[in-house]
Formats: sequence, C-alpha cells, structure tokens
Amino acid sequence: MGYQYQLTKVILVIIFWSLNEVIPIAWVFLICGASLPPLDLIISKDKYLAQFPWELYLFYGYAFYGILFQAEQHLIFLGIGYSLSRLVLYFQLKQSLNT
Repeated sequence: MGYQYQLTKVILVIIFWSLNEVIPIAWVFLICGASLPPLDLIISKDKYLAQFPWELYLFYGYAFYGILFQAEQHLIFLGIGYSLSRLVLYFQLKQSLNT
C-alpha cells in the first residue's frame, strides 16, 4: 500500500503545479479532489470493489462545520470534487457488477 499511496500523491502534486498558475486555486483543488478516486481505482482496484465510501461522512461533517464557522474554501472544493467522483465511481462499479 505504501507505493500506491505515494504514487497517487506524486500525480496530484504534478496536477497541482501544472494548473496552479492557469486557473484559480479553488478549482485546482476541485480537480485534484475529483482525480483522487479514479487514480486510486487504477492503482488499487480491489479497494473500490468491496466498500462503500464511508469516508465521505467525514467530509460532509467538515463541510457543514466549514459553512458554519468559515473553514478553508480550498478544502471544501477538494472534498466536493472527491465526493462527487467517489460516489459516481462507486455506483458505476456496483451497477456493472450486478449486470
């Protein structure tokens, strides 16, 4: 699992540095968050075939806290991108396994 985690982070750093000067930083975080689940799916497929994305509840809790108490906008954009991409991938895989 160690090299898979590091590989994902290296790819995200490349995405971040290549888009940082081109588009606003909030959108860079949204793109980075949305690219995490597909990268994890490509690198370690078995993790996505078995589990529901329970970690999204942590993001929703943080986003609710952030809306109430002015949390970092970048982290909320990162979480939005991650959660949308993660849920779409989960339900697509679940549907393809059922057919």
